[in-house]
Formats: sequence, structure tokens, C-alpha cells
Amino acid sequence: MSTFKPYLEQNFEVLKSNCLKSGKLFEDDKFPANDTSLYRFQKFVTGKISWKRPHEITQNPQFIVDFIEPNDLDQGQIGNCWMVAAAACVLSVPEYLKRVIPDGQTFDKNNYAGIFHFRFWINGEWVDVVVDDRIPVNENNHPIFCHNSVDKNEIFGPLLEKAYAKLNVCYEFLIGGNSKDALLDFTGGVNETYDLTRCLPTAKKDRFIEPNTLWELMFKAAGIKSLFSCAADVRPNQRMEQRTNNGLVVGHAYSIIQLFEILNVGGQFSEFRLSTGKKPDPSVKTIRLLKIRNPWGQKESYRGRWGKSASEWKQIAPKLEQVLQPNKTDDGEFYMSFDDFYTFFTSMDTVHVDLDGLANDQGTNQTDLNWDLTQINGEWISGKNAGGCGNDPKTFWTNPQHTFDLPSKKEKCALIVSLLQTDTAQKRINSNGASQGIYEAIGFFVYSIKADSKPDSSGKYDKSVLTQVSRINTFMYQKEISKRCELPPGKYVIMPCCFEKNKNAKYLLRLYIEGNGTVSDQNKNTQVKPNDTKDFVGPIVPINPNPAVNPVKPNPTPTPNPNPNPEVNPVKPNPTPTPNPNPNPAVNPVKPNLTPTPNPNPNPSVKPDQIVDPKPSPNHIPQQPNRGEVYDKWYFNGMNQKDIENLKNQAKQTTTNACLIM
Repeated sequence: MSTFKPYLEQNFEVLKSNCLKSGKLFEDDKFPANDTSLYRFQKFVTGKISWKRPHEITQNPQFIVDFIEPNDLDQGQIGNCWMVAAAACVLSVPEYLKRVIPDGQTFDKNNYAGIFHFRFWINGEWVDVVVDDRIPVNENNHPIFCHNSVDKNEIFGPLLEKAYAKLNVCYEFLIGGNSKDALLDFTGGVNETYDLTRCLPTAKKDRFIEPNTLWELMFKAAGIKSLFSCAADVRPNQRMEQRTNNGLVVGHAYSIIQLFEILNVGGQFSEFRLSTGKKPDPSVKTIRLLKIRNPWGQKESYRGRWGKSASEWKQIAPKLEQVLQPNKTDDGEFYMSFDDFYTFFTSMDTVHVDLDGLANDQGTNQTDLNWDLTQINGEWISGKNAGGCGNDPKTFWTNPQHTFDLPSKKEKCALIVSLLQTDTAQKRINSNGASQGIYEAIGFFVYSIKADSKPDSSGKYDKSVLTQVSRINTFMYQKEISKRCELPPGKYVIMPCCFEKNKNAKYLLRLYIEGNGTVSDQNKNTQVKPNDTKDFVGPIVPINPNPAVNPVKPNPTPTPNPNPNPEVNPVKPNPTPTPNPNPNPAVNPVKPNLTPTPNPNPNPSVKPDQIVDPKPSPNHIPQQPNRGEVYDKWYFNGMNQKDIENLKNQAKQTTTNACLIM
């Protein structure tokens, strides 16, 4: 059963009750209606800004108009498409929507107190975030941030964004980010990233993802309500958020709302493949489509094949076309063929809330596994247990060790490891608002423990009794990293670590163990069946019961809102130093490959390089990786145009690309 902790010790029920009794509307002193809630370091909004209640902005304000659907959220004058795109994904799944947006919120006079609340998963727990309903508006009395361009009196969107801004200190800290981080905050799931460029033919077969395999993974994951977002790199001779010939925008986050596979039956594409159905026979012709949304909410978001009024729709049986309604996909939504999707977009983030989706993504046929979740809060402290990734063998073994047992019921047991960095908002405040340095490059190693071995007085095992059985392949500057593996029954140690030694940081380690595994750690808290929704019985908020069949809301053409100030928080690209050789290749990893997302290397004098596997010779010095070896993306946020040009030059030298998600 999920429980919700009042954020900043603000209890919604108590505060609302007090307001109703006093007859005064709630005013949030923890997120006041002034400039401190807009920004802390860089004033990114121009003109006169006022804070007004919904009834001062529109007639007949309503929390929800009719029902909630993904195109209810349109991005405002702030570069947070990553958050809006993630929210649109969540709004498409009733189970997740129910958890984030509690029931009973209204503007009805008898129950209105100017207070609302929303729920997010932060640092391993669900929190309930309270906000008042004062919304920032411009001189024309229009909301300057997230809004509904169709139903202008629908208010849940601006308030949801306000609650998320409060969770992140201020609106300024929403500028630039990664959709998978927001999806994590909205669901508490486990994320993974796909490099879609690997779907394209390359000289190295090991860098190639067979598109049919990727589609099957996506289709099955969508069937169990995994969430997807995507983006395209800024290519050479392109600028940030530039619109391409097909109408799509580079350096910009999109939501993937639905997937469809249409089967040719009797000479006509007339049947949908069911999400629970088997893979079609190779002899059956199919059409694979994705329904995607641009958070800018534009009418003409895509002008390619299968776009609005495209000739390709003539292939579809009228009864199916009536369901899909391609000519009514306004407000940023559009259809796109799967092959055009992986050809244009370069990365896709997937968040699995049902962990079976991640299990299936890793190539196993197991379904409906019983996952036990253990969460461990930990901290790396310089000079004590921040030993780095192993380039210094004297400090590596000082890293934290967490012991766990795998049950002996099966020959192999499934294990999913998720490592998250916590308390990053305080780091951003300490860096004067810059996103640089928020995340350390993190990774982890898993070791089996020799039978009958005992730990020392501090609870740690000596390296002589440990054998490495798994590890994260790439240390990454991002909020979460995860990996799934299958291990035989036994006792194991997992060692989370930063790439560089002596880095102070806090972390949350999540271990999802198939069956009844146990974890030996004093700082753990155990949960069974992660993200249990048993406490959410029945419909809590009105949702479109069949969005593909019964679209209700008309969609005019809203004005797009790109980042109004791309020069906020400029970040410099990183030079590429010569990597150091592995001091102990038999035991310790060489510096792994850097994949900063969304924040760049805070220390450009040090850069992780590719792990060498199998064991290299003692004299091996890793070479600088090329594009084929570095298939994870670099994400830099907050760059101005000069920084982007510098990055392009850097990219030419390192043969990698960069992507800024605004």
C-alpha cells in the first residue's frame, strides 16, 4: 500500500480544514506568490508578472473539464518541455494519473479553499505537495507557464506544474532537463535509455539494434503501461529547437502516447494487433504506427508520412481510420511510422512501472514475476567511503558494501538494480542555480561472496573473497542508472560508487529481487510489490474512457512557446584528456565511458573512458572512444548559442553528438 508523506510538513487536509473554517483562502508561505518562486538566480521571464487566482483569470474555473487527456497540457514560456512531455505520458494511463492527481479537488464554493495538492515519488518515497492556486500571469492576464489552450478554464495543468516547480525549489530550476527524470518523479518506476541510432546499419554489428526486436520490446512494454519519451540530437549545422522540413523539432522532448500495429487481413489493413497478442506470423503484412505529441501543442507538428491527411491513410480500413481519426490529431498530436520514428529520433527513454517490462526488455521470456523491493539510503563521504570506480585500488574497496541473498528456488534468479542520486536540488542552490555539477558519474559492481566467508568488524568483506559477477557498463552523469541481470542462488555484495573518488553525494539503492530475496543492511526499508495501487480503488479523476474513439475537446492552433531565454545557465563543453591505465585490471575497472545526461562533467580535467572487457593486459591504455563505441548520448542543458557552437567543434573531435532537451 502506498503512503504519502506531507512535503515540507504541510498536511493538505489540516490546512484545507483550517481555511474552510476561517473563510480565508490558502496562501502558501513555503512557495510564496513572488519572484523567489519564479527564480533564484536568473530572471528568465520578462514584462510585468502578477499572481492571480483562477477566478480572476477566467470565468467558471474548473479543476478538470470533462476528463483528462494528454493534450490538456501545453508548454508555456519556460524551457520545460521535458516535464510537460513526461506529464502527458502519465495522463494517458489512468492508474498513474490517479496516484499523481488526488480526487475531490474542486472550485465549487462549498468546498473551495484556494488549496490543491499533487503527489510525486522523490528519493524513494511518495510525497504530497500542497500549493495555493495563485498562478503567474502576464499583462494580458494570460498564464505564462503551462496551460490548456483549448479549455482555458481548466486549471489542473498550471497547478500540477506549480507543484512540480515547488518540489524543484522554483520555476527556474525546470529550465532544461530530461524526460525520464520527470517520468521517474511521476511514477517511481525504473528507467532505461535506448540509442535509436543503433537501429541504423553500422559497420560494427555489435552496435546494431534490430528494429523488429526493438518494436517487439516497445509493443510489449506499452501493453503493461510502460511510458516512453523521445528526442532528436542537434545535428551539425542545426540550432537548438530548430524546426526541420518535416515539421519536427531537434533538441526537444516528445511524448509517445500510443503504439499501434495494424494487420493485413483479407487483403486490407483492417485489424489491430492486441497488446496481449502474439507476434504476427512473418507472412502477415503489418503497419506499425506511433502516436506522438509535441508539448508545444501545435496543430501542424508533423508533415511526413502518416501525418494529417497523408495519402498513406488510404491503406487503412475505414472502420480503423474512424478509430484512429488521423485528421483530428491536433494540439501537438500526430502519427508516425515506426521506421520514420527511429530514423529521425536519436534517443528514447522508457520508464517501467511494472517491472516485468524491464525483465522482458532484457531478453527473457519470464512474465508476471513476483518482485520484492528493498530500498537502501546511503552516502559517499570524502575521505571515508568515497573510493571512486577503481582507478585507485587503495581507495576503491572503501566504497559502501550492501549484502543481499538470492533465493534458491530456481537455477537463476532475476535481479534489477537501480541507483539514484538524491538531494540534488540543494546542490543546484549551492552552485548558484547552475545545472553543472548536480550529478556525479555513478555506477555499481556486484560480487559473489565465497562460501562460509565472514565480514570484518565494520560489516565489509575482504576483496579476496569476492568475485565480480556483474557491473554497470558505463558510469553516467545522471539521476538514475539501472541494470537487470540473472544470477544463481547465493550471497552477494553490491558496491555503488562514483567515478571519481572523494565525491560527497547521497544515493538511493533499489534492489528488485525475484521471489523472497533478503538484504542485510541497517539503512534499508523494504516494500513488496513496488508502486502498489490497491489503495486507489475506482475512478478518482475523470478520464477519457476511449480517447481513440471519443475525442471531445476541439483543438485550435495554440501559439508555440519555445524557451524564451536559452542563455540561462550556460554550460561549457568538456575537453577530452588522455585516460589513465587501469592500475589493477584483474580486480578494478578502468575508467568507464562518460555519458552525461542531462548535466555535463563538472570536472573537465577528468573524464571517464570505456570499460575494457574482458580483462586487459597490465600495460593496456584505453584509447579515446569513437562514435561506434560511445552510443550513449551527451545531454547538456542551459547552453547559449556560443556554447552550442563550441560543443559542435568538440563533437567533431570526439565524433559524438550532443542533445539539449528544452
